[in-house]
Amino acid sequence: MSSADAINHIIDALITRLNTNLVPLGISKITETDQEPRYLDPPEAYVIPFVEGKDSIGMYAGGDEHVYPINIVSFYKCETIQAGLRSTRTYGLNALDLFNGDNGTIQSSDGLYGAEANSSTLEVGYWRVGDYIMHYWSLQLSMRQIV
Repeated sequence: MSSADAINHIIDALITRLNTNLVPLGISKITETDQEPRYLDPPEAYVIPFVEGKDSIGMYAGGDEHVYPINIVSFYKCETIQAGLRSTRTYGLNALDLFNGDNGTIQSSDGLYGAEANSSTLEVGYWRVGDYIMHYWSLQLSMRQIV
C-alpha cells in the first residue's frame, strides 16, 4: 500500500461525505483543487489537501503515521452582509459536524484505508465584490493516518 493511494482514498471518502450533504452545507458542487480558487462559482465548495501545511510523517516498525491538513472552503454570493452572516456560519458548523466526534473517522469506500480528523479550525468571513457580498467558511482538518 503506497502513501499516495492511502491519502488519495481518504480525500475521495471526504469528498463523498460532503457530496451526500450538499443541502445542509448550502452548496451545489464540490471540487478538489491544489490551491485557493481564483475563479469562484458560488455556492461551491473546494477541497484543498496540504494547502496550509505539510505531511508530517512518523516512521515506525508497524507503518508510517501521516499527519496532514485538508482545507474545505465554500463561498456564497449574498445581496447584503446581514443576509449571509448566520446561514454561512451555520453551513460552516454543519461541515464541522460532519468530521468531529464520532464522525471524525473517515473510511475509504473499499474499507482498506482509514484516517481520523484529530483537530480542526473553522473560519467564517466575507468581503465586498462590487454590488454583492461574498461570504465564506473555511474548515481546516488535521488528518491522522497510519499507512
